[in-house]
Formats: sequence, structure tokens, C-alpha cells
Amino acid sequence: MLGQFLLLYAGIAGPQLPSLVRDDPWSAGIARGLVFLLVAMSIGITIVFRRQIRGARRYLEAVGNR
Repeated sequence: MLGQFLLLYAGIAGPQLPSLVRDDPWSAGIARGLVFLLVAMSIGITIVFRRQIRGARRYLEAVGNR
């Protein structure tokens, strides 16, 4: 699930990369803001997903040791 999420965000941010270096400050600013937002959200969601995965593994280990 984490891999699919990261690929989705990469697919959204990928088409914005050429807009990052344009001379037009308006479109470049919007693209930079969108890419920054996507990177920040993907970092935050990755932390949350990894924490949930660790908790699920600990739970399965505790249940398996009964």
C-alpha cells in the first residue's frame, strides 16, 4: 500500500517537473508549491504508514506467541 501511494504521488508530481524551470514566475511558482506540498505530504504519510505497519507486526507477533 505504501509503494502504491508513493507511486501515485510521483505520478502527480512528475508532469510538474518541466514547469519548475520555466521563465514564467506564475506557472513555476504554482508548480514549485504543488511539488513541495506533495513531497511534504508523502513524507508525513510515509511516517504514519510505517508506524502502523510496525504496530501491526508487533500485534501479530504478540498474538502468535500465545
